Amino acid sequence: MARVVIIGAGLTGLSAAYHLEQSGFFDYEIFEKESEPGGLLRSISHDGFTFDYSGHILHVNDPYFGWFLESILGQSSLYKHQRRAFILSHRGYTAYPFQENLGGLPPAIAKQCILDYIKRPLSQSKPKTFLEWSQHHFGRGISKHFLIPYNEKITCKNLNEIMSSWTGRFVPKTSLKKLLQGTINVSTSSQSGYNPTFFYPVNGGIQTLISKLKSRLKNSIKTNHKAVEVNQTKKVVTFENGEKATYSKLISTAPLPTFLKTLSPKAFAIAEKKLTATSTLCLNLGFNIPQLIKAHWVYVPEKEYQFHRFGTWSNFSPSMAPAKHSSVYLEISFNKNTTTKDKLKTLADTAIESFLKLFNLSEQNIATRKDLVIPTSYVVYDLWREKNITKIHNQLNVYNIYSEGRFGAWKYSSMQEAVLDGKNVAEKILAELVATAQRQHGTMASV
Repeated sequence: MARVVIIGAGLTGLSAAYHLEQSGFFDYEIFEKESEPGGLLRSISHDGFTFDYSGHILHVNDPYFGWFLESILGQSSLYKHQRRAFILSHRGYTAYPFQENLGGLPPAIAKQCILDYIKRPLSQSKPKTFLEWSQHHFGRGISKHFLIPYNEKITCKNLNEIMSSWTGRFVPKTSLKKLLQGTINVSTSSQSGYNPTFFYPVNGGIQTLISKLKSRLKNSIKTNHKAVEVNQTKKVVTFENGEKATYSKLISTAPLPTFLKTLSPKAFAIAEKKLTATSTLCLNLGFNIPQLIKAHWVYVPEKEYQFHRFGTWSNFSPSMAPAKHSSVYLEISFNKNTTTKDKLKTLADTAIESFLKLFNLSEQNIATRKDLVIPTSYVVYDLWREKNITKIHNQLNVYNIYSEGRFGAWKYSSMQEAVLDGKNVAEKILAELVATAQRQHGTMASV
């Protein structure tokens, strides 16, 4: 029996294990359902190209996370980039964030966005849905031409069904001064938002972080262990291969609805169905030309394109593509419950056709292609989640279960938060174990 069991060896699970060990605690076991750790932070080699499971880049605005990256990877193993992000809108490019840089738009559209910003409905004191929130903070023009169509693509939902609580630091606010400046002076970069700079591994793709972090652990990771039942009263995890593990404290980084289905006795039958997320089709393309575009990534609200974003692997790091080649990824959100394999194939083929047309390319320019499906991608912040997510976590905590990370906590977050979530839950569990030991054996007891 290990006192602590960790389900999932993605970034949050590995961070929890790392921080337990950094505190001198090794009485834990970590299990991963796949044949290798990493979760979505995996990279694959394909025809001389390296592709990740969608765009994962390292944003740093927390001092500890900056130290952590330097400790695990080292500065020489990372490129530091000044963000080059754009929005493809009305057949032109405007710098990110849209709500500060209207100079790439047709003059009439820019004028509409500015006037609607001035006339925005400020009387609405507490907008709840994302649609209300968007129009309250930015006006109807900016909402219509970017925030609404882009977020409808990601969520596959009517935005009256989506809450605004996820926005936080992820959607930069604006001002009339910024709007006017960004209309008169067309910018190619901005310091706004949570990611004006970012880091990316020099070699090996994003999986380099996972490989380096794994190598720092003394305890081994038990792969090919899919949890199929968690008896929360007896504190026993049963795996698909028949093995069992008992625990005092359990950390789960699996997608929350998936984890709730494993609980026995059943306690969250409604939540299993009510918590929803979109899936993502990530189309990775290698091209036989050096560079398509100087941008790191581009947001695409336009309905004529199936993808909501595309990014350039080879601009993150030249090692992602062979010499004189380039590589990109296209992201398409879809509802896995209503999208058939045939429909998904049509989406993919149509998206690539429109992308080639956008850059005046032909199929002969494609050196390779690798499609990757991500079943759980963007958490849907609907009203049910808003009302119940805290209750679910509190009830799990009663059973000494901690569901953490982007999908364990069922939230929208970055890799920085994944590492900090792992650190925080490790520290919380250690404090609880010490407190329990002190109650049982006296004030000098430790773990």
